[in-house]
Amino acid sequence: MENYVKQLLSDLEESKNNWHAPASAKIMYPDHPAMDYGLDFIAQWESAPYLPMYELFGMEKEALPPTEKLTDSQQVSLCDAILDLMITYHIRPHIPPAPVDLVYTHLRKLWQNCEVQHLAEGQLNLDMCDFEPENCFWGDEICDCKDFMMDEFEKPKDGE
Repeated sequence: MENYVKQLLSDLEESKNNWHAPASAKIMYPDHPAMDYGLDFIAQWESAPYLPMYELFGMEKEALPPTEKLTDSQQVSLCDAILDLMITYHIRPHIPPAPVDLVYTHLRKLWQNCEVQHLAEGQLNLDMCDFEPENCFWGDEICDCKDFMMDEFEKPKDGE
């Protein structure tokens, strides 16, 4: 597995080095109303198509091996390379402090199932939590979504 991981790290680095900006929003969406105000990034965010993450990065969704086939060290190396690649593509993941096996498992799941936009400028913030405590991937001990409850905002305060 060590040779495969080395090759995978090399492939991730190659994908990072092959990043290219998509065509300018001015060219792709010249009639978008935001262009009248110099807000090109809004036109891009509203109009850029969503692509599967594996397709955007040019690597098959099966490329990332399951957690149980990797050592902790290999998982750390792959997480670092994947996160570095995501940042290169203007994707900013928000990951709670968690054990590497959970982070890698979640990144692998995103790689296989998540669609993202290819942005030339700005950034795509990618929350790693759906803010549904009862279904949270990370669990109560790691994620603070249990502290973020929409019901709290909707309840009248005492005496109202």
